[in-house]
Amino acid sequence: MKRILIVGTHDATRSQMMHGYLRAYAPNLAEVATAGLDVRRINPRALAAMQVDGVNISEQSTTPLSAYQGQKFDYLITVSQEAFDRLPQSSAKTEFIHCPLPDPSDHEGAEVDEATLEREYEALRNEIKAFVIEFVDMYLRQSVNQAM
Repeated sequence: MKRILIVGTHDATRSQMMHGYLRAYAPNLAEVATAGLDVRRINPRALAAMQVDGVNISEQSTTPLSAYQGQKFDYLITVSQEAFDRLPQSSAKTEFIHCPLPDPSDHEGAEVDEATLEREYEALRNEIKAFVIEFVDMYLRQSVNQAM
């Protein structure tokens, strides 16, 4: 089983959504964890967007990156530019993948109407889902097939 760590800025939206889809599409292929540089609670809009697609992320929790210090992962996926810029990418055994995703929570509190925010979260969810499907096919299922 492959170990995956998804790192975002706050571990509240993008990383949590990706975690939910990896659990849904690769339940027996990967052990998935998430972490944030500056942890916040899971974004309720992310919860709602995933629920629309039948993926429940309400039981997931946010974790500071320091909690994984010294642990080994097969894949480290960064979902924000800040996480990509701040993480050292020097492990010979870890494959680093940068998946820069927009953060709709940047618009919360601004003069953006509810319908626009909902569309942004829906678009983010769909982008993450497409990435996860491709990731599972390219990296996880391929490694299972090679082991057989």
